[in-house]
Amino acid sequence: MRRWSTLLAGLLGFTFLAAPSLADHMGERPARPKAPPAYDSQGLGGIHHAVSTRSAQAQRLFDQGLALCFAFNHEEAVRSFERALQADPQLAMAHWGIAYALGPNINLAIDSARAERAYAEIQRAMKLASGASAAERDWIAAMATRYAASPKADRAPLELAFRAAMRTLHDKYPDDPNAAAIYAESIMDL
Repeated sequence: MRRWSTLLAGLLGFTFLAAPSLADHMGERPARPKAPPAYDSQGLGGIHHAVSTRSAQAQRLFDQGLALCFAFNHEEAVRSFERALQADPQLAMAHWGIAYALGPNINLAIDSARAERAYAEIQRAMKLASGASAAERDWIAAMATRYAASPKADRAPLELAFRAAMRTLHDKYPDDPNAAAIYAESIMDL
């Protein structure tokens, strides 16, 4: 009986140490060591969003990042988009993807550090937008409405502007399931 008690106590202790803290759920995450780069997976489903790149690896990593966002694995999505940039440094939509992954979602509000980086990433996307398709420029412009230069800016008007921009994008591209999904998300995030 004593062995079972010791084993149970050990498992409970491990579970407690491995469980996310309340701070993780409140958007106040403690500093963590930088994680290794994203892996290049083949098994995340059929999410595809064509982007302007000649690199098959960059396209695959972009699609993987988008799939990871839809699966609420935003930290891994950021790493995937970063790897897409390693494969194609001119890929404006990879910066868009980082800004999207860092943004608020139904499970987590945005903090100042992520807001600051998201704004910087969408600014980089806008600088590279001349090499992107017209549709990609529309996606980048919509995401730009979500962030402000000040990471402490009032989020409410930004989220309303993003919802309006995503509605316009969805109306312009009604057959794009990713536009529909992110438009729906922009409504839920309010």
